[in-house]
Amino acid sequence: MRVPKDHLIWCGPEKAPTELTRSCERVVELWSFPRKGNVHLKLENIHKKLASDLPSIVLDMLEVSSYVYCADQAVSRGGDAGRGDGRDWRRNLRFYLPVREVGVWNRPEVKNSLINTLGFLSDDNYEFNFRTLNQEVPVNRYIDFGPWFEGDDVVLFSGGLDSLAGTIEETLNQGKRIFLVSHRSVAKISKRQVDLLKRLTDLQDISGSFMH
Repeated sequence: MRVPKDHLIWCGPEKAPTELTRSCERVVELWSFPRKGNVHLKLENIHKKLASDLPSIVLDMLEVSSYVYCADQAVSRGGDAGRGDGRDWRRNLRFYLPVREVGVWNRPEVKNSLINTLGFLSDDNYEFNFRTLNQEVPVNRYIDFGPWFEGDDVVLFSGGLDSLAGTIEETLNQGKRIFLVSHRSVAKISKRQVDLLKRLTDLQDISGSFMH
């Protein structure tokens, strides 16, 4: 069995230590500092109603998620379809990340949950090493869903049949108010998501039952 290549994902303004880079196939350096970094995390993209400060653990979670997403995009699974019969499909991704709540992220149960969830989603091997964030990213943006919409559940809405059926089940059948969360990688997908929700509300008004 082919052993996956080790990819070091070094996050933060500091340079990756030489003793770490020597043992890895490739080093990917990521940093979310505004105007200086290569990871562009914009909180207003999540919601434009700005009201309350984000807790430090939530800021950590947003940055960790951004780094994982960018690393996934940066590390190839082998290139052209079919090349090498998928021998490079599974990747070893070793993350070194700066966080504010380092004690929380270094808890074994937190690390294991993160590794197991991401491994299930992407079919890769993950390792996480957290250190204290020494250079704070200036956060001048705020986020709050506001008291005007209180949801019962969060539903992933891709625009496919499963997520549409889940939305119908939660809103029409169970009478719940839900947050619909979508990943909009391309305009075509975004349009499909919006069109499906419009057609659903046209058939039966559920516009007050969800926030997309």
